[in-house]
Amino acid sequence: MPEQQKLTIVHITPSYKPAYCYGGPILSVARLCEATITGPNNLGCLVFTTTANGEAELDLRGENSIDGVPIFFYPRVTRDHTHFSPALLLGLHRYLRKARLQGQPTIVHIHSWWNLVAILAAVLSFLHRIPLIISPRGMITNYTRTFRNTFMKRMLHLTIGQYLLKKAVLHATTSLEGQDIHLNCNRAKIKVIPNLLTAAALECPVEEQETSNLPSYIDDQQVTDPVNPDFRLLFLSRIDQKKGLDLLIQALSTLTFPWTLTIAGSGSVKYIRHLKQLAGSLKISGNIRWVGQIANDAKYNLMARHDLLVLPSSSENFGNVVLESLLVGTAVLISDQVGLAAYVSKRDLGWVCRTTIADVAGKLAFIHMDLPKRLKIREDGAQQIRSDFSTASIMADYRKLYEDVFRQNNTEASGTYNHVPW
Repeated sequence: MPEQQKLTIVHITPSYKPAYCYGGPILSVARLCEATITGPNNLGCLVFTTTANGEAELDLRGENSIDGVPIFFYPRVTRDHTHFSPALLLGLHRYLRKARLQGQPTIVHIHSWWNLVAILAAVLSFLHRIPLIISPRGMITNYTRTFRNTFMKRMLHLTIGQYLLKKAVLHATTSLEGQDIHLNCNRAKIKVIPNLLTAAALECPVEEQETSNLPSYIDDQQVTDPVNPDFRLLFLSRIDQKKGLDLLIQALSTLTFPWTLTIAGSGSVKYIRHLKQLAGSLKISGNIRWVGQIANDAKYNLMARHDLLVLPSSSENFGNVVLESLLVGTAVLISDQVGLAAYVSKRDLGWVCRTTIADVAGKLAFIHMDLPKRLKIREDGAQQIRSDFSTASIMADYRKLYEDVFRQNNTEASGTYNHVPW
């Protein structure tokens, strides 16, 4: 394809870094964009997003460049999960119209669903006859359809959502997410390609990372030392109801051996207060340390200084933090509702639990005693992750997906893309 006719991927996302309060999806979308522009030079890439940053707004407007990716930031009218931005929609309309009139090969790739940025951007893609890929990022599951604003979601799905989804190729990051999409949309055009590991996770050895932002109680001693009396647990994620922290806190209250839990992440002040009150009522507040949002340049050291990362989510399409933890050698306990659960089980890189208090508590007691397996993961985990989640191999699948979708112009594709190591 000639340089002037390079296939351009227009990514649409309601938020983009540095809005890290939204958790893993922000990093996943950014990593895909960055890998696109640094790989073989046959794809162009740009991003349309809002200035969303939780209840606040990023101090960014118009065209910016973040890590080499051109980003167009637009203000929101609503400062909630709808992310309504007329300015973004107008800017996208003008771009797509120009691309169509000039014959510029273009694909729209939407990340997320159930918000006005995603749904109305899909409408514009359809009106301009631009091929469309939608990555729901965990937004099309039984959990999300029945949690928050269920009436609005049902109406959106019945009136316009299901029609738009039929016009798109849907991208899932794990087989579990693909199954959820199929059950909720009865879709045949589902492509499974995992998230990319972040450049920071791949390139920065733990001992060379910034440590000034670590909690003061965490020292340089490797916590896998068998003589350490405490079983150090870590929760590192956005603090939200679906993450299962209330379940974990209740399970911990039943344990009879010494443990500590570090909770790193941000979330609703009201919900965090509820969790602290729960811990207080169970008389385990002294074992729990709330350290807030941890800077990206410090989180890998934080993970390495714990014995186990715990993520007992009720719904998690992928779970970037799972791979990041394994990259520094820290084993994981995740629920069977986390997209990477099948992979963790197959590679024996941790443990998988059900989302019940009894099962979480039982697994924690078992893991506490299984020091040999934890040490083996500490030694071999990183090598396994680097092998299974090769950037070059995953990006080859993304490029093939983009090129096939453009060539077939949203007609039925033959074959599937299942670059999943399980």
